[in-house]
Amino acid sequence: MTIQKARKIPVEIEYIQYTGENKEEIYNWSDGKVHQAYDDNFHTIFGVDTLNGFLHVNINDYIVKDVENVFYPIKPNIFNKTFRM
Repeated sequence: MTIQKARKIPVEIEYIQYTGENKEEIYNWSDGKVHQAYDDNFHTIFGVDTLNGFLHVNINDYIVKDVENVFYPIKPNIFNKTFRM
């Protein structure tokens, strides 16, 4: 098989950057898909229910809602390389 290249189709997404102070805003925007949970040691964490399971969100991470209405976190350095505001 020959290696081929393709370019992503430009699409507009919605996003919110997590500040640590905007959990309720993000929870409401995501219809509860981004929420607080507990880790294995019963510490409170904030994260996203994704197709690949629950992913932890750190302060300054971006939470993206894609064209399929799926939410996922993205680190700031990757977000800035991938999206234009």
